Amino acid sequence: KKIFGGVTALKTWQLKRINGFSNQFWGWGGEDDDLYMRVRKAGFNIARYPKEICRYKMFNHEHEAGNSVNRGRWKYLKNSSLKNSELDGLSNLRYKLEGVTSNYLYTNITVTLEPVSFLNAVKKTKLH
Repeated sequence: KKIFGGVTALKTWQLKRINGFSNQFWGWGGEDDDLYMRVRKAGFNIARYPKEICRYKMFNHEHEAGNSVNRGRWKYLKNSSLKNSELDGLSNLRYKLEGVTSNYLYTNITVTLEPVSFLNAVKKTKLH
């Protein structure tokens, strides 16, 4: 019942309220656990529909080259995740828009992410 991730749907206002995803997770793992904690902290209900209504199958896959396991994820989740959720996420996201391509069923938005040191984000927030 506590597995969270894979396929998740949030309304825009909900994503803004939880400050989106953390920017501290690079590599594989932890971001879905952090999102789960943000959703619970905000008091949102998590609907888990029966398999007769909604289901998906995860494909077996290997970790992609260049997307190694994030070995520090458990330490961050345990010690910092919820404490920093209001400062870390949409509020400190930095990116450069590279392009927008409209397709029939979706729009592909390509960006280059600019990693932000969380300590710098905290310092900037405290100054303002």
